[in-house]
Amino acid sequence: MPGHETHVLHVVRTLGKGGGLERNLYRIVAALVRRGQRHSIALLSDFPDIIDFSGLAEVHRISTPPNDPWLVAKLRRLITRLGPTVLHARNFGAWPDVAVARLTLWPRPPLIFSYHGMEADLSQVPLKHRLAFQGLAPLTTRIFAVSAAARRLLQEQYGLARHPIEVIGNGVDTDRYAPDPAGPRRTPGPLIFGSTGRLHEVKNFGMMIEAAAQARREGLAVEVHLAGEGYERPKLEELAAKTGVPLRLLGYTEDVPGFLRGLDVFGLSSHSEASPNVLLEAMAAGLPAIATDVGGVTEVTDEGRAVRLVPKGDVAAMSAALLALGRDPAARVALGERARSNVLERHSQARMFDAYQHLYEAPRERRG
Repeated sequence: MPGHETHVLHVVRTLGKGGGLERNLYRIVAALVRRGQRHSIALLSDFPDIIDFSGLAEVHRISTPPNDPWLVAKLRRLITRLGPTVLHARNFGAWPDVAVARLTLWPRPPLIFSYHGMEADLSQVPLKHRLAFQGLAPLTTRIFAVSAAARRLLQEQYGLARHPIEVIGNGVDTDRYAPDPAGPRRTPGPLIFGSTGRLHEVKNFGMMIEAAAQARREGLAVEVHLAGEGYERPKLEELAAKTGVPLRLLGYTEDVPGFLRGLDVFGLSSHSEASPNVLLEAMAAGLPAIATDVGGVTEVTDEGRAVRLVPKGDVAAMSAALLALGRDPAARVALGERARSNVLERHSQARMFDAYQHLYEAPRERRG
């Protein structure tokens, strides 16, 4: 199918401004619109603050309370009016409703489901979720995950072993997230340990504050900078005040590359991740990084050779890694260069765009 005939309707439960899922969707849509495709977004929430998709994609909000029995009908009307050639349900929150709405259509556009999340505890997948995934998979044209770890989760924990599931990993704009031409930050003062993302429990930013507190007790002058918004802001401020860690909460920022260039060490403290965009961006910027070994983190970091990996929730291990990097500027430079090389070789944005273009233009071709 030629690219100019393709119209993709992305159905998303929610988008958080500045979150990895939203930024990745924006980059994919922008690139594929330039390649001749048309894209629209159905947002199933009232969340008011999202990236401006003007000129790239129409955003259609379907205001609906939880478990709204009329949501399927609303989706059906929107799909009928827009006439997309492909439906893309992004994450489980959008999948059941769009799958059921599609059953009421004829002809039925192909339905793609993508899995972007990872469960924090793989042994605790609820039975109702397993049954839902197994019931929805036969109604879906094509399924993919953003990491091999996420695919294994779908196959082994959700019972989709008999369904073809491919992997389309996240890519990063290595030009936009290039290292500062002036080199690593040389401003005198404390070491800046920072991260970007939603201030939500799953990101576990409190671990970074506690690790910094331990490092400060060992004599390392360090402060924590976080770019993002979320409901955990008061809790993080309280923890910083209790531990005495200097904390800067910058809120949402459009200039993520600029924020990253102001850091000395990047931190990823999440309880779970599939294929973390923020870590790829930091690596592309040539930042040394400390990351929890969860989900797809190992595979995007060259089996841990491009970052310092620590166990999930292990504050002492993160603090030890922070101390080692904080006291050794040459080690920081070497790790940052290794991280940048890994992204250039394995996680290019162009490769990701090519994969999505083929996915949308040939959605009925199923690959294992």
